[in-house]
Amino acid sequence: MLTASEKIALFRSLFRGREEVYPRRFQNKTTGRSGYAPACANEWVRDLCNKRKTKCAECPNRRLLPVTDEVIRWHLTGVGPSGNEFVAGVYPMLLDETCHFLAADFDKDGWREDVQALASTCREWELPYALERSRSGNGAHLWLFFDEPVPASLARKLGASLLTATMERRPELGLDSTRGHFHLNVPLPILFCGQSTMEVDLLCPKDRLAIELDGPQHLNDPETYRRDRQKDALLQENGYFVLRFLAEDVGKRLDHVLDTILQALQSQRRPQQ
Repeated sequence: MLTASEKIALFRSLFRGREEVYPRRFQNKTTGRSGYAPACANEWVRDLCNKRKTKCAECPNRRLLPVTDEVIRWHLTGVGPSGNEFVAGVYPMLLDETCHFLAADFDKDGWREDVQALASTCREWELPYALERSRSGNGAHLWLFFDEPVPASLARKLGASLLTATMERRPELGLDSTRGHFHLNVPLPILFCGQSTMEVDLLCPKDRLAIELDGPQHLNDPETYRRDRQKDALLQENGYFVLRFLAEDVGKRLDHVLDTILQALQSQRRPQQ
């Protein structure tokens, strides 16, 4: 049986992220809202912390706390230094944009079948993995740990390839539990080409981001090209940000496609000046 110190060392060897900072779970007792925020030594310290008026990122007294064995001990026991509940998170991407692990989160209807289907793909590809029940009990996480840090873009490409292979083998699943932000083939109530609705390939309603995947005919046929430009203009008039990708790039340059989508989401979520 492992000692407490050995368990902490094992945990840190697997869930390796940034060492100079870590997020801690919080829950607002009034609203019930929960989330994670960087752990700060001066949080709620009188005359140093004024969260109600100053954002943490703009606070001149911010002093981020590093990951230590004691922090991991509190996390594993669930009890912090003051006897209160303690849950630590991890920032997996290092400053050089590499990471030590990849996680897939399943928390919608059908999560049991979906995570087992992905695990089956991992076994077929001879990829060791670990399964974990989520905190709520109504979901699961699948973890892949790397022997050495790999580029985060490569890790994302691996994850996308695993999901694609899983859906090709088990299309009846559809991996509904991984969905939530983007929806496929969404009809919008916008008049277009004589129709009462306009369909977009992928839509993120929350951030009003529309994504179109184009085959070669979209560039080679003048009429199709003009129709696409009209569609883009109408989407923009209705408050949507539009991205277009060549369908072949999703397979050949997936890392570039994902990075572009992430940058667009960050731009959409950035507060307007």
